[in-house]
Amino acid sequence: MKTNLGKVVAEKQKVCDVSKATSIPKRSLLRYVKNILAAGIQDEAEATTIIGGYQKPRKVFSSEQESNLSSYVKRASDIYHGITTTESQT
Repeated sequence: MKTNLGKVVAEKQKVCDVSKATSIPKRSLLRYVKNILAAGIQDEAEATTIIGGYQKPRKVFSSEQESNLSSYVKRASDIYHGITTTESQT
């Protein structure tokens, strides 16, 4: 699918020609092309999220903050004789 989108977007081939050659429905191919052009995607990894239809969940914490938080919860658990999972969520 990515190569077919590349033909339409980068090589400026017509959607009708690519859909006939690859037997991909014209509407589906056109929808993917519109999504990629609207998002202005240059990276291939970002294009796979649009093709798959699912986006990665938004991260609240950076990797460093997440590791700091987990070490804090572990240390607090050691100090206070064990914190249950429900107590750590509040």
